[in-house]
Amino acid sequence: MTLHMRTPMLGFSCILPLLITIACSQEAERHFPDIASWSKTVTPEQYKPENLWDFIDGAAEIYLSYGFEDLSLAEYTHASAIAIRVEVYRHRSHADAFGIYAQERNPSYRFIDVGTQGYIEEGVLNYLAGTYYVKLTTHESGTEAQDALLLIAHAMDRHLAQPHGWPMPLRLFPERGRILNSETYIAESFLGYPELRSAYVAEYDSLSPYKVYLLIGDASGRSPHPLNTLLRAVARDDARTVPESTVVRVDDPNNGPLYVIKVGMSVAGTLDCREEERARRVLEDFATRLSKTLR
Repeated sequence: MTLHMRTPMLGFSCILPLLITIACSQEAERHFPDIASWSKTVTPEQYKPENLWDFIDGAAEIYLSYGFEDLSLAEYTHASAIAIRVEVYRHRSHADAFGIYAQERNPSYRFIDVGTQGYIEEGVLNYLAGTYYVKLTTHESGTEAQDALLLIAHAMDRHLAQPHGWPMPLRLFPERGRILNSETYIAESFLGYPELRSAYVAEYDSLSPYKVYLLIGDASGRSPHPLNTLLRAVARDDARTVPESTVVRVDDPNNGPLYVIKVGMSVAGTLDCREEERARRVLEDFATRLSKTLR
């Protein structure tokens, strides 16, 4: 009787890894469409937070800081001998996917209309869509290879069916003087302080550059107001009362003077803006925009 009871358990223990492998393979497979005239090879293994280091050792930490959930890989090959590798990074939120995408783009890149936004260089096409950051590469060069990157990127975008559009807070930033495609999202250690997290940032004025940022608080009120967190981190001051919609100066020993304004449960500020009047004008404009949306 004992032997009969153990045998099924032993069989199940052997089958379980196979079932997990099949499930992972199916999960990876669903990310990649069939494309006419192209053959598709999907890597059965998905990379997860615990083994992403095996794939991108030097960059894994920053991906993990942006809510990385899994990575699926495939290769498309054509009869013309063009081969294109596709990497699909899935992140926890729209903001996280945007954050890692923005870390790797540059305002000088050649931007294209795929997903929310993409950019293409020789042999490389990366794009953002919803919670996905998709990267395509080929060793081939020339017009035919670049056209192939575009074709597969658009097929991927249709297949993943993610919403296009930037995270909502970015749409609230003042437009005047903003450097196109300079926007970023800092998930951790904003301004170098571990306490400051989840900051949206944009750069302004290419001749005399400065940054504008936004920290959005918890609408439920269960977490400290982001201005209190900023004051404790920067000025070691947690008792200061800052009036609503009033620009105040905070002297940061590491980053220079910061100008900030409190709007509801959020705080906007400037960094590297040496002209107080300019900082005040920008933040008052920003506060007006925020007050209509974020409370």
